This record gives sequence, C-alpha cells and structure tokens, in this order.
Amino acid sequence: MYLEQTQQRIRNLMSFFVTEIKAATAMEKTDINKVSENVLIPLFAEIYGFENLKNLNFTEGSNFPGIDLGDETAKVAFQITATPNINKIKHTLNKFIEYELYKKYDRLIIYILLEKQNYYSNKEINKIIQGKLNFNPKQDILDYRDVLKAINQFQIEKALSIKTLLEENFGTGKMQVKSEELVDGSHKKLNSELEETLKLYFTKCFEDDEFAELDQAGETDPESRTLLEQIFIDLDIKIRGEKPIKLRLEDLPESTRRKFFYLEEADDIPF
Repeated sequence: MYLEQTQQRIRNLMSFFVTEIKAATAMEKTDINKVSENVLIPLFAEIYGFENLKNLNFTEGSNFPGIDLGDETAKVAFQITATPNINKIKHTLNKFIEYELYKKYDRLIIYILLEKQNYYSNKEINKIIQGKLNFNPKQDILDYRDVLKAINQFQIEKALSIKTLLEENFGTGKMQVKSEELVDGSHKKLNSELEETLKLYFTKCFEDDEFAELDQAGETDPESRTLLEQIFIDLDIKIRGEKPIKLRLEDLPESTRRKFFYLEEADDIPF
C-alpha cells in the first residue's frame, strides 16, 4: 500500500536525522542542535497543529532562557536538546519556573533529539514546579519514537506532507555535506571529520551486520564478503579523475545505497 510505503520512508528519514545528531553529538558539534530547531518547527506544526510555533532564539534573542520554541496562541513551549538525563530536565524546568514562563505558556514539552530515558522521577520534577506547571514526563518528554507513533495515525495526504518536509531537509543526497568535506583526489583520503562521522555511523548501525555480499564497488556479489565500512571508506572506488569530488550518497551505486539504508526493510529504528 502507498500509505505503508510513505510511512516506511518517513521512518528512514527520521532515522537519518537521528543518526546525524548522534554523530554530531559524539564529535561535540553542538551547532546541529540549532539547525534541528528550525527543522522541527514545521514538523511539529504539521503533526501537533502548533501553527504559530517560532524559534525564540531568533525572535527573542540568542539563547532564550529555558525554552527554544514557543507558540503563544497554543500556549505551548518546547526545549530542544540532545541531553536526555534528569539533570537536563531539572535545569530546563528550573529556568521555566525562574523566569515565570508558565504565565505565558500552559504546557512545556521537552523534545530529546536522541532517545529519552525510560523513566524520570516525578518526585524530583514536582519539587521544582511546585504546582505552577502541569508537567507529566510520560506526555511532555518526547523523542523521535513519539513523533513516529503520531505520524502512524495519519492518512495518506498528511503523511505525504510530512514526507515531503523531511525529504526537503535531509532526504537522500541532501545530508548537507559541507563543501570543505571533500575527497582529496591526489591523496585519496576523506576529510578526517567526515571519515570519523561515517565510522561512528557504522559502529552503531552495523555492529551486528558487519559484512555484506558486495564487491568493492558496492554491487551485489554472492562470492564476496566485504566489510560494509570498507565500501564507504576505501576511496579507490570513489575517485573519478584527479579533481576532488564531493562524497554524496546519491553518487553511490544503487545496491550500496540499499545497504546504507538497510532500515528500509526494518519495522523499527534500531537505536
């Protein structure tokens, strides 16, 4: 069914988004959190109906205290963070109460860019909010899994709208590989930062599926047993001439892309 295919593609795109956040966080590249805020504004508007959501770091000044996004019409505010621990939750709630933001916003949602914890102490939270804010960790601390659950309830028209939004931001070939992250044609090496990002990806996603029946060009070959990482890091297969080229997923063979996006056949995102 077309709806099922659309939902599957949405899962793939969200997994791509989370993977990029994981790699950037591991490399202490925090700027990606700011980029994520702008990606999430139209996504939350489409999914939850917060049509007047704004980035407060832009409209109210850099590093607005306690929250990142706000919709004054719906009276809801968001904190966007890659840090899932209780200390971050408590810090956000402390700022929300300190600056009396509960007078403007009835609800605070903390969105975890990676994965939220399985449990957060209501006792510690209630100490901070002291009845000034109705905050339920089960409902008000969200991550990509909650987003996918919400999307799973939509009919095809709305699902297609979300898919289009995600494709525009980080669809295949649009992962925003920076211009300085080039392959050096003379030395046949990746920019070290990009290489490290790829290695982090493989460490997480292919720890139980390290090899594939592919040749060194990424084409299917039942007689071969090739390291998945080698397909991407061995640059002899990517050099075309002496000039440097950008490493783009769309430039890789189709079967290689299928292996890279192995989640296409999976029911759930495995991280």
